[in-house]
Amino acid sequence: MLIEEGDGSSFTLDPNWKGLGGDVPLKYDVGQMRAVVREIRDSLSGIQGAGSDDGYTTGSPNSIKAHCQLDEKQIGAWDDALAFGKTVGKSSGGSKFDQAYSEWAKAVFAVLDAIEANADVYAKTNPTQEA
Repeated sequence: MLIEEGDGSSFTLDPNWKGLGGDVPLKYDVGQMRAVVREIRDSLSGIQGAGSDDGYTTGSPNSIKAHCQLDEKQIGAWDDALAFGKTVGKSSGGSKFDQAYSEWAKAVFAVLDAIEANADVYAKTNPTQEA
């Protein structure tokens, strides 16, 4: 079967494709998706804490900002460290690290939110998959 796209392109659909008609085993497990998200969230709970506000360092972006203001000596003198120092400035390594770390944390939790949203969709389309 030939499928025509609106942009003039086309593709051929395999007439023997079983699709989602129930003849093909499912390749997802909603319960497992949710379990993985829970496990990752639990292991990363420290980066969600208040950190320095509580008087200790937990690995939260808040604590990184308070305890990781790197100077030239702390950045280091090996080739990559020197390049990093030149890129971010000798006295702003900590703020650049804090920025990168905060963006990483935000991205990780966005991915976890997306996995949970997908699990919700899968659970609605196939309720028997919800464990």
